[in-house]
Amino acid sequence: MSTAGRTSQRVLAAVGLLAMLVAGCRPQVGELWSEHCAECHGEDGRGVEPQRTFYPQADLTRSELIADNARGSLYQRIAFGWGTMPGFKHKMRQRDMERLVDFSIELARRPDGTAANPDERPRRR
Repeated sequence: MSTAGRTSQRVLAAVGLLAMLVAGCRPQVGELWSEHCAECHGEDGRGVEPQRTFYPQADLTRSELIADNARGSLYQRIAFGWGTMPGFKHKMRQRDMERLVDFSIELARRPDGTAANPDERPRRR
């Protein structure tokens, strides 16, 4: 094999390794939920006391935005906050906030309060 061919293989291998490392650094959506959301919304999305009593919006199963699949509005609330909920725009990446929108919608719609991990589902194209 020529020197140019070996160099190309090394570059491709390095790019592949870098891509694997970057993908491995991305937090799982369930971890994001537990770290940033569950304290108020609960692990099941139904809210926790006393937040649910004082802020019924903490129960995502009753959210009109989720019922209407209002992804843009949900994203805005996660990014910039709403009422007593803080915004997370400066704490997480856009893609992670989008993943939390998906997770919130699915979690709130499931009768058992569990959401399939979107990181483990095949991606739609």
